[in-house]
Order: sequence, then C-alpha cells, then structure tokens
Amino acid sequence: MPEVFSLSIDEVLRSLLDDALVKGAQYGDIRYGKYRSQTVSVRDHLVESIEDDASEGVGIRVLVDGGWGFASTPDLSPDVLNATLLRAIEVAKASASLRPEPVSWPDLPPQVGRFETPVKEDPFTVPIQERIEMLLATTEACLSQEGCFRATAETFCGEENRRFFSTQGCDITQKVVRLSPDLMAWGKGRDGKVRTRGYQVPPLTIGYEHIRQADLPGNGARVGREAVERANAPQGPSGKLDLVLDPAHLALTIHESIGHATELDRACGWEADFAGTSFLKTSDIDTLQYGSKWVNVQGDRTLPHGQSTLGWDDDGVPVTEFKIIEEGVFRGFSSTRDSAYLQGEEGAGRACGHADSWANTPILRIPNVWLKPTPGPQAPTKDDLVASVKRGVLIQGRGSFSIDQQRFNFQFGGDAFWEIRDGKVRGMYSDVTYRSITTQFWNACDGVAGEDDWLPHGVRNCGKGQPSQQGQQTHGASWSVFRGIQVGDAN
Repeated sequence: MPEVFSLSIDEVLRSLLDDALVKGAQYGDIRYGKYRSQTVSVRDHLVESIEDDASEGVGIRVLVDGGWGFASTPDLSPDVLNATLLRAIEVAKASASLRPEPVSWPDLPPQVGRFETPVKEDPFTVPIQERIEMLLATTEACLSQEGCFRATAETFCGEENRRFFSTQGCDITQKVVRLSPDLMAWGKGRDGKVRTRGYQVPPLTIGYEHIRQADLPGNGARVGREAVERANAPQGPSGKLDLVLDPAHLALTIHESIGHATELDRACGWEADFAGTSFLKTSDIDTLQYGSKWVNVQGDRTLPHGQSTLGWDDDGVPVTEFKIIEEGVFRGFSSTRDSAYLQGEEGAGRACGHADSWANTPILRIPNVWLKPTPGPQAPTKDDLVASVKRGVLIQGRGSFSIDQQRFNFQFGGDAFWEIRDGKVRGMYSDVTYRSITTQFWNACDGVAGEDDWLPHGVRNCGKGQPSQQGQQTHGASWSVFRGIQVGDAN
C-alpha cells in the first residue's frame, strides 16, 4: 500500500496529543482522514451526472473532567490545529459540568497496525468513459423491451484513508474501498399503470471487479421486461399468507427490525432524537425469545467484504463478531467502548463506534448484522421453501417500509412479487405489503436456506444522529420462509 500520510503530519498529530495531556485531558484521540467518492449516473440514453467529491481534515476528541469534547477542521496548519484542540477542551469542560456521571472509558492495550480492503482492481483507475459506456449499454438493454420507457443506472465508488492516534499509544492506518452498482427500470402496463423493477446488487467493500461481475448490461433486458410484467400484473392478495423472502429483501428487514432495535444506545435512551429508541431492555438478554430456532443472527465487523468491515472501530477497538440472536434467543446488543457497561459487558465493547468522516465524532452504529444460513448438507434450498407453501407470496428486493419509533410494529413492501400456490411459483403481482410485530415476525420464521443461497446484501445510506451521519452495513441472509403473515389490507 502506498503511503498516504506524511511523517510530518504524524509528528504534528502526536504533538497535539501530548499537548492535550498537558492541558488536563485524561484521554485524547485524533482522526485524520482523506475521503473520496465518485458516482456516475445515466438516465435512458443520457449521462445524468458525474460526481467526484473529496474531503480531508482532522477531528480531535478529548476527555476532560469526565466529559467529552470534540472539534474538527479541514485546515491542517499548526496554528489552526492548536486552536481546534483548545476548542475541543473547552467543549469537554462544558460537557463535564452538565453530565450526571463521568464518561466510562475502559483501558485498552495500545493498538498499532494497518487494515486495507482486499481489492483486485482499483475503481479509480477505471476510465470514466468506460463506466459511461457500460451504463448506457445497460439502460439501452432495458429500453429495448416493449413497454419499458425509463431506465437509470449508476456506479458508486468510495475510498476512505484514515489515520488514528490516541494518548494510550494507538497508531492505526486503515484504507476502505466501497463499491455499489445500481439499476432501475420503469414499465407501463396496458391500462397505463406504471411500476418499477430494480437489479439490486450487494454494496460491498471490494474492488471494481464487483461491478464487472454484476454484469449490469447482461441483466438490463430482464429488468426492463419484469418492470413491464409488474405493471400489467394484478394487485396482490390480502389475508394471512406464507412469505418466501429473498436475501435482498431480508437485508432491509434485518436492518430495521434487528439492527436498529439491538443498538445499545437506543435501548438505554441515549439515542432518541433520530428514529427513536428500542422496545428491547437490557433485562431481555438471554431471556427474550426474539425469533424461532431458525433465527441465528451475528453482529460482525470481520465479515469478508462487509460494508462495516475494517480492522478497528473509530474508538480504536479491534473489531470482532458476536451473537445477537442464537436459536431465536436474544443474546446482546451492539455496543461501543463508552456504552458497554450499560449491558454489564466487561472490556471495551463490541467495536461499533463509527464516524462517517473526520468532521464528526464517533457514535454507536449498526455493524454488519447477518442471518446465518442453515448449516450442513440437509439444509433446505429455496425450492424446498417454495414447495412447502400452499398459498403465499415470494418477495424479492427492497421497497417501501415503515416502522415505529421503538422498532416494534412495521410494514414492508418489496421490489417484485410472485404468487406461490401449491408449492409452485405462479404469476407476478404488481404490489404486495405485509405487516407484523418484530418478535411475532421472527418467531414465524419456519426455515432458512443453506450456504449456497446466502448473499451479502445491505444498506449503504443509514442515517443516525443529530447532526445526521451516514453508515453502511451488510445484512447477509439466505432465502427464508415465514408462516401466517398479515398481507394487504385484511384484518
């Protein structure tokens, strides 16, 4: 890996930390970051936009008298950095005067090392013109289908170069590369009804090889054709039906009803301003039957190519994996270095501290949260799950959703829907929604397919905090079946 950070900047940042201790801080850390993102978007036969954004700066966090202070700057001159440190100390002192109790900050052995996303092809070396031609070929394939009148396609590439120092001896370098292709087609039915169909490729930390393997042009005609088929399809049914859900659809369901619900700060009332709290309590650990025996969910920042995968979190804690749900039983929350004690957790927590840039302070964020496939050669397949359904709906992809402020009552749509009758997939529906309560829904899970059906879909724009920060998480899953779920408008 080529050197991104110069020795002179390292020396300046270490000197600032020494000054922080002299000025009364019990602890301090500095995050220096260089971020770049590039998005190429086309619509129909036209290039809609080419965005190339970059930012660079330093965030300084200090713990003074038991209170946090944070300040940041894009100006790397020594005078401005010193002033930024003083501002962080002032904020910490003001914060300490208002805190009912000091911040909990467990000791951690000095962390020194480097992490880098495994990349075969650097996305920023691929010519823009090549990407444009690929995307236009994709929309052209969609529009070749009769009744498909609109198509959009996009590639997103991101790179994060991070440097982390602390007064406890941390010296960490990390480089994270993010890739996400996308495709959407609009179809018009014979009666004028318009519906969409997407090709939802997992967003991952990986190189440009991911976009090549996704083969957007090769999927364009299918996506355009299915958009028109959906526009001509009848409305979905109502009543209590069985659902067979694909990994792309389950990614959002997992994110909203498990990922956010099992953030420790929500459960303990630390986070309520943005998207609410959680129905869970710390007393639910090891007692609440969150789901059926099929439901085994991991929190995991070590998952290969996961969007939340790296070597250390933004508190300098080495990443790990941990059980959230085991055979349906709730086992614990995602936590950070300063919140772990809230669930009686020893040590520095579960490495879920994340800041979306150098300009923001770390907060607790959902890690990669994924549903384990059923192990072994006897695991059911997608076809086995479909064959077990007498009357139901097969749902693919993400669509609309709504969930209450405690992550308990929800409604989900999807991207495409098919009737299942007598164990076989029949014709398409234009629209289907289902609703449930989180624990009832996951206890209705009656089968999860094996490893061959597991895919690492996820969310690339999860908002949290005020001011809002964006997070990215992978929520892998296999095809799964759920029994007796309320579909449509029937009571």
